[in-house]
Amino acid sequence: MAIISHQERVDKIISQFWQDGYLTLSRKFGTYLPNPDPINSFEVDAVGKFKKKVAIGIVVKDEDFQDNRLIEKIKYLTAANSNQPKRSRTLILSVSRERLTDLGILIASLPLENQKQIKIIAQD
Repeated sequence: MAIISHQERVDKIISQFWQDGYLTLSRKFGTYLPNPDPINSFEVDAVGKFKKKVAIGIVVKDEDFQDNRLIEKIKYLTAANSNQPKRSRTLILSVSRERLTDLGILIASLPLENQKQIKIIAQD
């Protein structure tokens, strides 16, 4: 089984954005689009928008499971934005198939309203 590079995983997130109707505003490894700015010191891989909805794409690497910042990052990015309460936020996580259950356990520990904002893409 071939290992998918970080750039290919970001491309899969962008494909998911397009399937869901989002316009890509910024992404890593883009030719014409700028790199996304960090959100509260958390690194993101792609940002998209559809009307008043915002989508944030993150590639979850194996080393992200070693520290506790992954759950903090997911909690913060799915939390309600106090500056713009009417704007909904979707978090799209790209994870390897081997780590899918680990990510599911982490997400299950979140409140239900945060869980509803998360979409997972499992990749080889």
